[in-house]
Amino acid sequence: MINPLAEGREVSLELDTVDLAVSIDLRATRQIVINLLSNAIKFSHPKGKVRVIGRRVDDAFFAIDVKDEGIGIPPDKIGEVTRPFYQVDGGINRAHGGAGLGLAIASQLAAVLGGRLEIESELGRGTRASVILPIQPNSARSEASA
Repeated sequence: MINPLAEGREVSLELDTVDLAVSIDLRATRQIVINLLSNAIKFSHPKGKVRVIGRRVDDAFFAIDVKDEGIGIPPDKIGEVTRPFYQVDGGINRAHGGAGLGLAIASQLAAVLGGRLEIESELGRGTRASVILPIQPNSARSEASA
């Protein structure tokens, strides 16, 4: 699903993960990652690179980082990009398409799963969007501590 978008923009995809047994809502997590990857590719420079990094955060959480080397987000806009329909470049002559829902959906899904979305960016250098999720769903963690 993502490969044609990456190929069309001549963006290479790299995957770097650790072996980690997690219990996740596959459909929701897949949607989060697709949204993050779509944004990373869309805002990457042609022939750029997007890396997906899976890592353990601590005993209870893991993270999926999506890093690009694209245009970046202005510091004063980072807090806004997860609002539904928000467009950093909101003018009529916008260079990038989209409805402004990808990061909003990713953020809301992460919250529903007991996690969060974190975004770091530097103009002209790229963005790192990280979804931090529990290794076990909230109900499984509650049962284990009971």
